[in-house]
Amino acid sequence: MKAMSRSKTVALRRGVKGVISRIIPSVYFGQADGNHPKQYVVYDLEELSFEDGCHRMQLEVNCMDYGTDTAACETLADQIQAKFDHYKELNDEILFKCYFDRRQPVYEEDRKIIRRRLLFEIHLYERS
Repeated sequence: MKAMSRSKTVALRRGVKGVISRIIPSVYFGQADGNHPKQYVVYDLEELSFEDGCHRMQLEVNCMDYGTDTAACETLADQIQAKFDHYKELNDEILFKCYFDRRQPVYEEDRKIIRRRLLFEIHLYERS
């Protein structure tokens, strides 16, 4: 059996992080490290289905801030939503298209944590 040298998931993660990093430099996959700044983004990917060469995935982006003023977090969420809705990226490994699904406030036990969850549907194709 031939070992795979490329990973569609790693390539997609690299693409997603590249887009978000142009908006805010503090971007983490899965979970932020302990030294994150007050405002940051955490994203995650979930594969939902595979049909006819298309991996249908869900991108969850959490915009995080701390304090009592929600304006900075809302602005960050607006920028990410605008950038990813109908976003397309093609490179040597993959093609992915991204579509906005929904936006939700998430309330934490610590009421000073400001969090906005953005969900996007991604159609991911591997390139040969």
